[in-house]
Amino acid sequence: YPPYISSNIPFLGHAIAFGKSPIEFLEKAYEKYGPVFSFTMVGKTFTYLVGSDAAALLFNSKNEDLNAEDVYSRLTTPVFGKGVAYDVPNPIFLEQPDRYLHDNPAAGEKFSYVPFGAGRHRCIGENFAYVQIKAIWSTMLRMYEFELVDGYFPTINYTTMIHTPNNPVIRYKRRK
Repeated sequence: YPPYISSNIPFLGHAIAFGKSPIEFLEKAYEKYGPVFSFTMVGKTFTYLVGSDAAALLFNSKNEDLNAEDVYSRLTTPVFGKGVAYDVPNPIFLEQPDRYLHDNPAAGEKFSYVPFGAGRHRCIGENFAYVQIKAIWSTMLRMYEFELVDGYFPTINYTTMIHTPNNPVIRYKRRK
């Protein structure tokens, strides 16, 4: 169990101090007790996860230790009524890819599931990108002189998402 911050006021607990300045209260508790601590406010015990390690602790914990259903069932009222599932247990959730993906996605084309044009789908901003490229190149061609580098054919690394030559292909110098 996390460290518990006791209070001299039985029912209210730390409600007054937390209500006046919640950020200051949490920062002081974090410095004294670490990233996880509990305290009482208005008859209920609250456990806080604070700091940069809190997200990792929350998402890497077992469902038995930190269960979202326990929290949400006390704080929210179901929209569709009681007894309607709003979450799925982990074993059922892990079965979902087998139900919908008949092929192994890892065996498919490289980067096929990467968004923004790197995969099989076109980028929504592709036309705007081409306008930008034309504007940049028109400026560069007016301001610089370009010449090809002689002596080798460029080798390209095709294992990366953006294919670029390993060595320079052109030289440029500012126009006079």
